[in-house]
Amino acid sequence: MIINNISYFITLKLIYTCVCIHSNVVYLGRHSHVSEPSSLDLDRVTDSHHELLGSCMQSKEKAKEAVFYSYTRYFNGFAAILEDEEAAEISKHPKVLSVFRNQISKLHTTNSWDFLGLERDGEIPADSMWLKAKFGEGVIIGTLDFGVWPESESFNDEGMGPVPSKWKGYCDTNDGQDTLAKATKLKLATHLILHTTLREITMAMEPTLSPGGRFVSRANLLGSAYGTAKGDSPYSRVASHKLPWILTVGASTISREFPSNAILGNHKRYKGLSINTNTQPAGKFFPLINSVNVKAANVSKNILYCTRDEVFDGEKSLLVAQSGGVGMILADQFMFSVVDPIAHFVPTSAVSAVDGLSILSYIYSTKTPVAYLSGATEVGTVAAPTMANFSSPGPNPITPGIL
Repeated sequence: MIINNISYFITLKLIYTCVCIHSNVVYLGRHSHVSEPSSLDLDRVTDSHHELLGSCMQSKEKAKEAVFYSYTRYFNGFAAILEDEEAAEISKHPKVLSVFRNQISKLHTTNSWDFLGLERDGEIPADSMWLKAKFGEGVIIGTLDFGVWPESESFNDEGMGPVPSKWKGYCDTNDGQDTLAKATKLKLATHLILHTTLREITMAMEPTLSPGGRFVSRANLLGSAYGTAKGDSPYSRVASHKLPWILTVGASTISREFPSNAILGNHKRYKGLSINTNTQPAGKFFPLINSVNVKAANVSKNILYCTRDEVFDGEKSLLVAQSGGVGMILADQFMFSVVDPIAHFVPTSAVSAVDGLSILSYIYSTKTPVAYLSGATEVGTVAAPTMANFSSPGPNPITPGIL
């Protein structure tokens, strides 16, 4: 049997384990209605989304159950819970511009304080504001957020002493566990908890608590971007009230970049992005093949050229790794899409659609196409801070004064 695409491998593998269902965003472009649509106009947009999805599912009623949000005002599209096959089917509709996985994007960095001048190359200079402020000792930081994972090393209370007497709050774990009550660093952290647990379900420290994070050495992501994680006030205390957030805005970029270049046998270099890609020896070329030409599950010692689609990028790299591939060049489908670096299971270079076409041309115009991937963590090579592409850029179309 001929396997026509790398995504088919993934789909085939998952058929035997579970039906893959994800939250997806179906993007349809701009609205045709006026800037101030009536409620009837908005209802028509929502109904059109049900009709569109219903044409690719068993019925319109099933589509209504799948769609949990319609973007009726500022761009045309909807968010729905879809099986992978349904997402693939709706992406073929002529009115659909793109279908992508609806997922949370977060920025993680240990380089902020060097960027702000509080430290230099991991060392704290004598004139650092940190020393003048005693690293926030005696300060209590109040936060409103999803919660906290108390076992995090960032909240280790060793050597901090008892809770200050000026604190008038109390600790209510409300989850049947006493971990929080024992953590001095977080003993302040449950003031006014109401009918819900402070514990963060996602098992991750939320960004608004990070200013009080203590020093955690050798923090890294899959072997990349090593550094010491800490907040801007690491000796301070934190008091957190857990809340059902609805909207987050104002994220910005950092000065650290994760380039992963694809170097072809013709010595042309294409800049991509990826995390944990600096594992291929420089100058050692590997056979480069297009995934659509793969005829078996074994692609040992090859770099695979793939195109982004409804299958999550990380899943593609997992399959390449399981099949014996040594790397992946992942080309975007759309000309104006923004490529974000994520962690992969094999060295990967995520490139633009334009560069992807050039690489594909090389593959088909060369008798024995080869390539290798070269990546590293770079600091100070990009302008920062700027608005992150997943943040709300503003201005607000209803009230321009709100950015």
